[in-house]
Amino acid sequence: MNLQPTLLEKRYLDLLARAERHLQENNLETATKEYLAAWNMAEQENGSTILLAELELRLARIMLLQHRPERAEKHIRRAVVFLQKTQSSVDEQLRDLQKIIAEQKAAGQQKERMP
Repeated sequence: MNLQPTLLEKRYLDLLARAERHLQENNLETATKEYLAAWNMAEQENGSTILLAELELRLARIMLLQHRPERAEKHIRRAVVFLQKTQSSVDEQLRDLQKIIAEQKAAGQQKERMP
């Protein structure tokens, strides 16, 4: 199993690092552009909803630093939607796994009863 990051992952992580650096330097406009570029990259590559939620929250933080609470609220609402999608997906996967476990346990009990 190859655990090395792909070129795309490296580019994404580089965008995040640059955005954080600009944020630390209080260069909010450039940080916003870097986060939006990372968001677009994640969305185009069907990024995880949890990743998109995190980016929305980072953008909300920048909007608050720029004293733009309405825009921050918009990003927070979008983050909540992504997190709800994540929860739905996790719930569905959990139900599927529980069903498989129940089936395997039932099959194992039947084998034990056979002479």
